Amino acid sequence: MQSKKIWIIVIIIAIVVLGVGGYALYKWKATTPHTSTQTNTGTSDTQIPPATGQTTPPTPTAHTSTDVVQTLTDPTIGQYLATSDGSTLYTYSGDSAGVSNCTGSCSSTWPPYTATSRPSAMPTNVGVMSNSNGDTQFTYKDMPLYTFASETAGQISGDGLSGFHVAKP
Repeated sequence: MQSKKIWIIVIIIAIVVLGVGGYALYKWKATTPHTSTQTNTGTSDTQIPPATGQTTPPTPTAHTSTDVVQTLTDPTIGQYLATSDGSTLYTYSGDSAGVSNCTGSCSSTWPPYTATSRPSAMPTNVGVMSNSNGDTQFTYKDMPLYTFASETAGQISGDGLSGFHVAKP
């Protein structure tokens, strides 16, 4: 009878340990920024590597060619739009077609995705507009596009923050 009680105690302890460990893993995954390897489904067959521990935000790159937007696939969110270097593109719910309302400190955190000039040829549904800073900003289906200054290429951590959402084809 004594050994039966010991086995019951061991089983209860094992269940408690597994439950606490599972809960800790769940909370850790929920609070860890999402970083993934993405498969490029655009014109190139390259893989975008996960972000390395870069501590300074990337500087937005201005583009003049038709490689300004690519479609990538993430196992969690599916297909989404990214810059030619693999930075995730976002739209802002406070914008309207052809109008960027992300200015001042907003544009420091969410840099507009800009071009040095108006490219002559663009991918389907990609266009440009002149934003309030006078910059030529890329659009997708007339909605202004942004990057997230806290991300590096290959990261997707800004979805749902401050009204910004991953741009999807």
